[in-house]
Amino acid sequence: MKSILSKIFIITALTQIFPIGKSLAQEIYVVANVSIGNPKVSIEDVRALYLNNRMINAIDISLTPIDCPDTQELKDIFYKRIANLSRIELKRHWSRAIFTGKGIPPIVIQREDLIESAVAENPSFIGYLSRKPSHPKVKVLLQIN
Repeated sequence: MKSILSKIFIITALTQIFPIGKSLAQEIYVVANVSIGNPKVSIEDVRALYLNNRMINAIDISLTPIDCPDTQELKDIFYKRIANLSRIELKRHWSRAIFTGKGIPPIVIQREDLIESAVAENPSFIGYLSRKPSHPKVKVLLQIN
C-alpha cells in the first residue's frame, strides 16, 4: 500500500512539474489571409511548405511560412505533429538545408498576436496559432489536433 501511494505521489508531482497533458491536447490552427480563397490543405502540404519551402499544390500562389521562436512550446508541438521532429532534429534539418543551399527556414516572428497581424497584412504569409484567429482578414486553413 505504501509503495502505491508513493508512486501516485511521484506521478502527481511529475505532472505538476511537466504539464504535458495540456500541450498534447492543444489545438493548432494553420492560418492564412482570407484573400487566398478556400483551398483544401493537408498536413503533408503544411509539412512540405514549412520544411522544404515548396508551394502548396492546392493554391496557385507562393506562401511564405511564418514561425514562432524556438523558445515557444507551440513551435515544438507544431513540428512534432506535422513532421514528428523534435527541436534538435528541426535545427539539424535547417543546418543541413542552409549549408547545402537547399532551403531557407521560415521567418520568425516573436509573438503569436504579431503572427496573426502579419498574416492579416500580407496575403502571401501563412502561420500557425494556438487559438482561432480573431482578425477578420485571417482564416483557418487547417486545424491540427
